[in-house]
Amino acid sequence: MPAEQATPVPGTPVVRPTGMCEDCAYRPQSPERSGDDRYAGDADQLEAWASTGTPFHCHDGMRKRVARWHPAGRLILDSADTYEPPIREGVPYRADGQPGLLCAGWDARRRALVARVREEQP
Repeated sequence: MPAEQATPVPGTPVVRPTGMCEDCAYRPQSPERSGDDRYAGDADQLEAWASTGTPFHCHDGMRKRVARWHPAGRLILDSADTYEPPIREGVPYRADGQPGLLCAGWDARRRALVARVREEQP
């Protein structure tokens, strides 16, 4: 039986208010930035999202699959981080129905890149 999920409530995503999470993809030694094949994305992709302003959402509060039922009736625990949020108009929604938070690490990197461009302009 799938986990219960609140109905998505339309809204505008905001940046995670408490800063970068412990396992933020934008941390220097994160698996994503270190080239770990088990994780989607890589350092170049993360940089591209920040430089173009393409929203990158935090996994904080997202519905995560932790187990599933095998057709034979056995419960199988999932070891990988398998997030399956509903997505409406490009915005993922958290388990409580609220829009996903924008990644604080992404936001910090994006702001740094924008500041650098401003400094380089005559």
